Amino acid sequence: MGTHICEERRFLSYSPLSELTGSSVAKEVIFRENDMQLPKVKLSDIRIDAVIVGAIVDNMTTMSVMLLLMSGLASTGIPQEEAMNRMKSLSGMLLGLIIGLGCTMLGGYVAGRMAKKSELLHGALVAAIGMTLALLFQEKGLPLWYDIAGFLGMLPAGIAGGYLARQRRAPE
Repeated sequence: MGTHICEERRFLSYSPLSELTGSSVAKEVIFRENDMQLPKVKLSDIRIDAVIVGAIVDNMTTMSVMLLLMSGLASTGIPQEEAMNRMKSLSGMLLGLIIGLGCTMLGGYVAGRMAKKSELLHGALVAAIGMTLALLFQEKGLPLWYDIAGFLGMLPAGIAGGYLARQRRAPE
């Protein structure tokens, strides 16, 4: 393995209390250039199987939870048309967003756990697949804010799932 050289920058940091107490204690702070860089990811780090499984978990869980929700509404004796109207109300759409984004987070988590490396990237890829499917199978008649909120939330949700997977990874 080759050696990695990075630039160090040293600064003196003074405590704000030093002026009040009259002490002149300075602490040396070292910033290394590579501490502020994003990790390098290679295409070979992407595990396609993990991304596909994560996307399947995302979409199947979303559909299953929504189906259970609709079944629960139907079991109360509410006609199907009324149940659909309730799901298209503000509270129904917000609930749908929460469920969908939560399932995207779950899919990103599963992909990250399976990949065991580059977890955030795998979570983002799961979200990208979800966004593509949402564009292809977009339901007509929903308000624009709903589509915007869904798209703006998908990538952070997938990355958050990947982040949680990274947190669960055993230290190397």
